[in-house]
Amino acid sequence: MYPNFFRTVPDDEMQYVAIAKLLERLKWNWVGILTSDDEYGEREIRHLSKHLSNHGICIEFKILVSKENYNKIPPELQTSTTEVLIICGSFSLTYYKFLDNNVPYYMKKTFIIPDSWSMSEMFFILSNCSLVFTYPHLYIKGLLEYLYSINPSSRPNDPLIEDILITECRCFSKNQIKNFLIPITFRCPLRDCSLETFPLDLYYPDEKTSYRVYISVYILAQALHDMDLSFKKSEINPHTLKYKLSRYVKEVQYKDPNGEVMIFNDKGELPSRLDIINWITRIESTNSTDWMLVGDFDGSLSEDQQLTLEPELISWKGDKEVAHFQDSFPFQWKEVAITYLGIQITRKMTDLYNLNFLKALSKAQSDLKDWANLNTSWFGRAALIKMVPRGRCSEECLPGFRKSIREGYHPCCYNCAPCSEGEISNQSDSELCKKCPENEWPNKAKTICIDKVNEYLSYEEDILVLFFSVASVLLAMTSLLILGLFVWFRSTPIVRANNRNLSFILLLSLILSFLSVFLFLGRPVDITCMLQQVTFGVPFTISASSILAKTIMVFIAFKATRPGSSCRKWVGVKLPNTVMLFCSSIQVMNCILWLSISPPFQEYDMDSYPGKIIIQCNEGSVIGFYSMLGYMGFLAAVSFVLAFMVRTLPDSFNEAKYITFSMLVFCSVWIAMIPAYLSTRGKYMVAVEIFAILTSSAGILLCMFSPKLYILLFKPELNTRGTMLAKRML
Repeated sequence: MYPNFFRTVPDDEMQYVAIAKLLERLKWNWVGILTSDDEYGEREIRHLSKHLSNHGICIEFKILVSKENYNKIPPELQTSTTEVLIICGSFSLTYYKFLDNNVPYYMKKTFIIPDSWSMSEMFFILSNCSLVFTYPHLYIKGLLEYLYSINPSSRPNDPLIEDILITECRCFSKNQIKNFLIPITFRCPLRDCSLETFPLDLYYPDEKTSYRVYISVYILAQALHDMDLSFKKSEINPHTLKYKLSRYVKEVQYKDPNGEVMIFNDKGELPSRLDIINWITRIESTNSTDWMLVGDFDGSLSEDQQLTLEPELISWKGDKEVAHFQDSFPFQWKEVAITYLGIQITRKMTDLYNLNFLKALSKAQSDLKDWANLNTSWFGRAALIKMVPRGRCSEECLPGFRKSIREGYHPCCYNCAPCSEGEISNQSDSELCKKCPENEWPNKAKTICIDKVNEYLSYEEDILVLFFSVASVLLAMTSLLILGLFVWFRSTPIVRANNRNLSFILLLSLILSFLSVFLFLGRPVDITCMLQQVTFGVPFTISASSILAKTIMVFIAFKATRPGSSCRKWVGVKLPNTVMLFCSSIQVMNCILWLSISPPFQEYDMDSYPGKIIIQCNEGSVIGFYSMLGYMGFLAAVSFVLAFMVRTLPDSFNEAKYITFSMLVFCSVWIAMIPAYLSTRGKYMVAVEIFAILTSSAGILLCMFSPKLYILLFKPELNTRGTMLAKRML
């Protein structure tokens, strides 16, 4: 409608945005609105509701004040739970009467007041400790001095001065008609003011209105001046210049008293700042009102910089100031300390207390300046208990929780539900929890994602690793020592019996089995995962094959002692060596095939345990893994059956009973290991396998070689061919 529209008075829209941002900053989302029942009030409440909704703020109630309901108590106000009320609409006596009639229902409520109400002095007492939006007071330089210079003597013929003196100061006029009408109109006598000094407030202008008018005149004058300089007198055409004036107005850069440059924006508005004032009314004393600047709003800045607020400066209804002292504080200094702390508190709260109190304590302050740094254990601390108004339907959901909307309630009325497993919320009042990345997990408070703990048998952290390492080394050294003794006594009958070469191979395979444990310890990688199964499976198979060969030799040896037995041709070293090599080669081929088709590899298990990444070895081919175990079990079972059959044959060096016991231990350990292995995860699954390796190998070592060691070391007289033959004859 008005293409050349300009204004120096800010748009009300900025106040709506400022109110919404203020509520958001104070974390209030549950408010009530009072407005006038007229066109202006309805427009304000419509625009304000839109901005509040955009910032997630709910309105508990809306009350429109009119002449019909101003003396009634609205039920919404009686039952309201919010302690924050937004005042808007047109100020009127009816509105004031409504507020006055309902004092008990908002005595503890805090008002958010727009600029249009900021100068309504009759409203101050009702709105104690409220927050007021008002435009800054900017003064026109030299205006007051100019006004003070105007008086009847300096302007004797100025009719405006004469009228001001008559109406404001009740002074006689030169006009006798006025001298007759004014006393009748105002019902007060006139007096002679020629020798009086007029009060200063007579000249004190309305700064806001005066300054906005001043800016308008200045900008228009400057635009006319700039346009006049741009055209020659001969080119001036009154019909076209009025359309060009708009362009010059837009280009005027006005510098305010604070040095800030202002220029019209695209909407034809000058940028302006809103001050946020905290009103404090002293009802008990003089009903005077003080104010404290606690923040401001500048709509010309970016979104995150528009609002500046210092909540610690705000005085709320019900605030209490207390000082805490320790009982150990020396009595003779308590009064001094209290006085000193009172001064410090008053310094900070100058706008909340009568300045006379500060003056009364100034002497005490000077006396105590040497005590300013007294030990804090003596003075304790002074604190201001802040009674922040409740502006929420539900308590704020802390980080680690999310909103859970109640069915049938306002969206601002909700419950707080903890984030689900694997999710976090790092902000208050989060709508949703967000899931942590795959390699991270929430902390206990569910506020941040932290790296998952890598789990494996670590040399640095697990005591099991130390135990397995020591056990492995000790058993390997024991096996090596036994091998050395057997090599030393290799020519003796007890070592030569039942094929000493198989005994040497068995001991070497046991040493490798014990040392293979180290491939299971530490952080797994692809190469160690492949070597684990090979160095575990092949030596164990060689051990089982050697024991099977020994068992077959015992069985054939006693069969061969019978007259006419055909088994005599099998007696010798060729058969056991062939058995051992054949049985071992099958396992070697199985491992080669396994590693060629689907070898074991490093795997990150992120799902088995919350908050952990299990670094483990995946067997690759499950068939290959269980084929290896099954084949070892088969060899052990065959050895056990054959040894059990010949366990009672008479012979001083008969190993059948020892083989029976060793295979019984071996089979028992691995049969018990399988369900334990399948029911565990992570490092404990590896620990079960290591324990089975060590236990079964140690069982074979103990059962097979301890009887022979006993004879070699403690009964050497039995280690003779004669003794062996004598026992055989028995």
